Amino acid sequence: MRKLVSVGVVLALMSAQLMADPATDARHAQKIRIKADQALEHHRVVTVETADHRRLQGLVSETQPDHFVLIFEGRTTTLTYAEVERITWPQHMPRPVVAALTGLAVAGVLYGVVHLLLARNG
Repeated sequence: MRKLVSVGVVLALMSAQLMADPATDARHAQKIRIKADQALEHHRVVTVETADHRRLQGLVSETQPDHFVLIFEGRTTTLTYAEVERITWPQHMPRPVVAALTGLAVAGVLYGVVHLLLARNG
């Protein structure tokens, strides 16, 4: 009975891998490739989470059709797109948004100061 249960458990665990859709894997790898290309283009420090639960951080120094190279503190790591679960980087506001928000804040302060001065002299 124990052997039957253990074989059932093994089959249940293996069925998820056997039923994995190759098209989904290819789409996921393509998304990772696009993110790696963007990180390389914009010189972003990225955090990479792999399928074997490693967490790596560094700069993407090279992208190829099937892999990319991550460099950090002089060490390089080659990762295939298929083995990467997620690639992220800190989200910063674009400069035009920062400039617009700063301009609005300055305009608001100036409006308040002018309004106060006019009310006092009024």
